[in-house]
Amino acid sequence: LGRAMRQIKARSGRSVDLLAFDACYMAMLSVMAEVKDYASVITASQDIEPNTGYPYGKILAALRASPDMTAEDLGARIVKDFGAAYDNGKESAIKTSALPAVFSALSAWSDAVMARGAVTPAAAAKVKTEASYGYYNAPDDLTHPMSADLCSYVALVSADKKLAKNK
Repeated sequence: LGRAMRQIKARSGRSVDLLAFDACYMAMLSVMAEVKDYASVITASQDIEPNTGYPYGKILAALRASPDMTAEDLGARIVKDFGAAYDNGKESAIKTSALPAVFSALSAWSDAVMARGAVTPAAAAKVKTEASYGYYNAPDDLTHPMSADLCSYVALVSADKKLAKNK
């Protein structure tokens, strides 16, 4: 994906204004790291998307009515229309200019946790068991975990007394 976006930028001479992922679990930091340099705004879901995807009719009608809409405004519209179509479905609009600060903060946090030397196998296993996960097949299929929710994981590690000692 990163290579494809790099080629698009090289051939067009510019980044895309909005990169919209109409697919499950694309709002992961690993995906953002791949494409952050090639789009100003990214819309993506951090969860399972309904198989009908984006409500394209509403999104395109809004764009047709306001063709000069900014990437940020269109991203916000996608999030709003997605939420309305799917009972507050989980979709985010991400300004890629904010991502370096997120990556830096996450790196500093993980460096601090590792420097404490307090991560015992038992404590790490407890956090891993209790973190919120996304699954390949369905939310009730606990046999194929795909990813841990970062906020859930950070909160659990930060709250665990064994992991939080020597703050």
